[in-house]
Order: sequence, then C-alpha cells, then structure tokens
Amino acid sequence: MRAMLQAWRLREARLKIQKKEQMTEMKHPLRLQEIPCLPLYRLSLMMKRAIQHRMRKWQTILMKVFHLNIYAVIIANAFYALMMCILNGIAIRKYSGARQNPVNTYLIPLAAALVMGAIVYVAYRLFMMLGDINNIATIISVLIGVFVYFVVLLLMHGISKQDLYRLPKGDLWVALAERMHLI
Repeated sequence: MRAMLQAWRLREARLKIQKKEQMTEMKHPLRLQEIPCLPLYRLSLMMKRAIQHRMRKWQTILMKVFHLNIYAVIIANAFYALMMCILNGIAIRKYSGARQNPVNTYLIPLAAALVMGAIVYVAYRLFMMLGDINNIATIISVLIGVFVYFVVLLLMHGISKQDLYRLPKGDLWVALAERMHLI
C-alpha cells in the first residue's frame, strides 16, 4: 500500500513539473504567474463573459436605435458565435501552430447552411399555406433542414467518410450516405 502511495505521489510530482515546464515553453504564457491560483479554463470563461457583456450592449443598441426588437437578439447571438469561432481559430493557431483550412472550416458549411436556410424557408411557407399550423410546419421544416444540410455537406465534400465514422453511430451514417450515392 505504501509503495502504491509513494508511486502515486511521485507521478503527481512529475506531472506538476511537466506542467510548469510546458508553461515556460509556451510562446505567451498568458501571465499566469500574476494569477497563480486561476486555472486556464477560468481565464477563458472570464473572456467569454466579457464578450457576452459586450454583446448585450450591442444587442441593446440594435434593439433601441434600429428598432429590431427580438431580431436584435438573433443577430447578437449569431455574431457572438462568429466571434467565438474566430477567437478559437486564432488561439489554436497561436498555441498549437495548427492551421485550419478556411474553405473546409468556414465556406463549405456556410454555403450548406445558406442552401438549407432557403429550402427550410420555402418548406415552412409551403406547409403554412397548406395547413396553417405553426408547430407542425416548424417541426417538419427543421427535419427537412437537417436532411438537406447533411446532403449538401456531403455533396460539397465538406465532410469525409472518416469524419462520418467518427460520429456516434458512424457506420450507420456512412451506410446511409452510400445508399444515397453521396460518398
């Protein structure tokens, strides 16, 4: 029992030393020496909250100055998501050196989303003309949107066979895509 405890303590001490060495090797150690008790995820959470606070200010401006009402919330949330994508991409490039392919990362999903949005809009309007039941039209339109996004993403080669295998039930998704002759 003592040997196990000593081995565990030794392993923990080695991990602490490795973490300290990694922090000194980083290009920009985020000045963690000034905030030794604050873990890295806390810093990212603080940055996220600061950006959310700024988004609320923009949301208020959009609502009151431009009279966009609830649409200001939608615009602010979409802009917030875009900012998070950009900042995450910058952080990945800065700290790991990995570069993202902008076509596969941004343009193909954007094009697939635009196609999906147009088809969902048309489907929603069509179902509203047929039945005028908002809940059913919305549910059917969302399901159509999921299917259309999947198909368009595969047609534009935005997702590969290996990516599909990584998804939960990946073999099912690959079989479905092959049956539809999309891969």
